[in-house]
Formats: sequence, C-alpha cells, structure tokens
Amino acid sequence: MTDIQSKKTTTSAFVESLSEAVVMQLQKLKEIGFSNIFVTNLPPLQITPLIALQKRRELANNIVDTYNKMLSAKTDKWAKESGVKAFGLLDINGFVQVALQHNVSNALGLSDTNNSCIGGNLLELLTEPNHAKAILNVILDMKNSVVCTEPSSYFSGTQSILLNECIVCLATMQANS
Repeated sequence: MTDIQSKKTTTSAFVESLSEAVVMQLQKLKEIGFSNIFVTNLPPLQITPLIALQKRRELANNIVDTYNKMLSAKTDKWAKESGVKAFGLLDINGFVQVALQHNVSNALGLSDTNNSCIGGNLLELLTEPNHAKAILNVILDMKNSVVCTEPSSYFSGTQSILLNECIVCLATMQANS
C-alpha cells in the first residue's frame, strides 16, 4: 500500500502482479499432481484496526475489491483451461462481511468487531507521532499492550478457528460434489 500511496506503482499494477502470482502457484500445484485446488480471495482488510489507524481504508477497499474481481476472472479462466478435477475460489471476503453484521456478530458473542485484541494497544506505536510517548504508554500498560482483557469478545481467537473450520468444510463439500 505504501508503494501505491507514494506513486511507485498503481493499484491495477499491484493487483495484476499479485493475481498473476496466484495463478502461477495454482499451475505449479497442478504440475506436481494436485487435482482438487481451493484458494480464498482477500478478506476485507479495510476493516482491520491497523488499516483504520493508518487511515488507508479507502485504498485498502479499492485494492481488495479490484484484486478479488481480478482473481475471480483469472482463476475461473485458469480452472477451465487447466483441466483440474475440482477448483474453488472461496469467498472469505463475503463470509467475513456477513460475520461482522451486527445480528450475526451478536449471535457469535462478539461485542467488538472494530478494534484489535491481538497486539492490544501496540498499534499505537504506528500512529502516535510522539514515539517516546507511545513506547511509554505500552510499557506502563503492558498487560493490555500484548492482548486485550476480553479476547473472546473480539473477532479473533475462537472465531478465527471457527472461520477456518468453515472454509475447510466448504472446500471438502465442494470437492465431494
């Protein structure tokens, strides 16, 4: 993202390069004998606390949206031409978007889907202009600097494990159909 903001590259060039790399890796997997291949698109990085703190939500949203569309088109084309037995592009982005809807996050027992738990207030080190103050705050509040006080109420930990199990389950179901 820094290279895009500093105009060293463009969003489209970055996304093109990234999606081409994924397709190349898919081809390598096929060449070494994989016949059932599943890949995920990008999750909504724009909603992560780090992106929010860096004030890069619009850029992240643009990158994720552009990449996911390009990845879908390129992997669909590759799958048709490659002859793999089963291929799936799993929509992790859509899954996370649904999981973060208020009624769903409440049902999952999440009370905070906007802030980070892992890393606690360490993210302040990246955004506080006065680095000495940020370091002092981390040291004085070490307990909350590493992990928040109520990890189960954040979208991480157990929910991430559940999310991964759902992805594996979806991939297995798709491979068996």
